[in-house]
Amino acid sequence: MELALDVLGMSVVSIVIGLVLTFFGYAVLRFAIALFGALFGFVIGGAIVASMTGEGFLSTAATWIGAAVGAILLGLLAYAFYRVAVLIGLAVMGFAIGAGLVQIFWRESGPEWLIWVVGGGLALLFVVLGIWADLPAFLIIVASSFAGAEIAVSGVMLLSGVVTLAQWQDVGSGIAFENGALWALVTLGVAVVGLVIQLSAWAARRSRGGVGRSRASTAD
Repeated sequence: MELALDVLGMSVVSIVIGLVLTFFGYAVLRFAIALFGALFGFVIGGAIVASMTGEGFLSTAATWIGAAVGAILLGLLAYAFYRVAVLIGLAVMGFAIGAGLVQIFWRESGPEWLIWVVGGGLALLFVVLGIWADLPAFLIIVASSFAGAEIAVSGVMLLSGVVTLAQWQDVGSGIAFENGALWALVTLGVAVVGLVIQLSAWAARRSRGGVGRSRASTAD
């Protein structure tokens, strides 16, 4: 079967990117988030210095320095902001659950401050659990495993002629779940394997970090 160049290229790119996300998504996306922040910071830093000096963008050493500083700062902050956003979401979820529990068990007889105490307590508990379990990293691992599996399997379907390029472009990577149970099961199987591999590597990194910290405290 002779494949058109665009079909072949899209298939290979989808398979490669999908497999990388499935099995290495945490490291790749964490780098991508930082890289995006660095790129944005580079542009903003250079533009700010250029506006202050009246020179053209990246036309002087000062604008390059400003761009580099902006890239470093926003690159470092980008992933931290993601973690903060996840923790804020957990706090909101905890407060909503706490407020709901008060409404269920006390209905209108409970004082208003009880909602704030129970909701605030659960919000704090959810944030502490999120930090302890490194939930932002866990969410990246789960999302990248399943999204990567969809992309990779859709590329295989395109390469093998199961779907056309037009169908792939219309539906996207989710096309695996619209072409029978077999392809859906294959996608889920690849996602689960990727999830297990990424979680194992993540757990190993956390274990090494814990051992390193315990050794440092012992040495002190």
